[in-house]
Amino acid sequence: MIQYLRCLVLMILLTSLGVEKGVAYQDEVDWIWNDRKPTVRLGPVCMKFIVKAYPIKIVRGNISGHACLENSIASFRKGDHEKALGWILAGQCHDRLAQETLVKHAPKVLEYVWQKYGNEVSEKKPRPASTYSSRQLDPGADPEADRSPLPICQAHTPQ
Repeated sequence: MIQYLRCLVLMILLTSLGVEKGVAYQDEVDWIWNDRKPTVRLGPVCMKFIVKAYPIKIVRGNISGHACLENSIASFRKGDHEKALGWILAGQCHDRLAQETLVKHAPKVLEYVWQKYGNEVSEKKPRPASTYSSRQLDPGADPEADRSPLPICQAHTPQ
């Protein structure tokens, strides 16, 4: 009991001295990094999550959150910060509150991902993604509207 009280007092002192735990967006990013499940959560909803809509529509596809962060870092290296953030959001496609947190702190999120995980991802080209035409993603789509193949991953917020 005395050790418990000592521990409690120490935690209170450290907190009052400004030693704080990680920021919420860091927890979300760390969760994505550790999500190595090879299939996407929420199935088709997340598979069709749009990472970037222009000039070529990129959708997430059936990859892990970890792979989304790897793709984010590759996009960041190329200077495409919009696509980099889209990949991070795709990693949390199943959690709207997490997405809101990440968007609210977007510049800090990108900086955190780059600083913490940038060196852990090789500079090789990201994993090859499957491609889909708009007809495959949306069977009701006009087949003449877009004949170009689409990379699998893009960040579209489910409605």
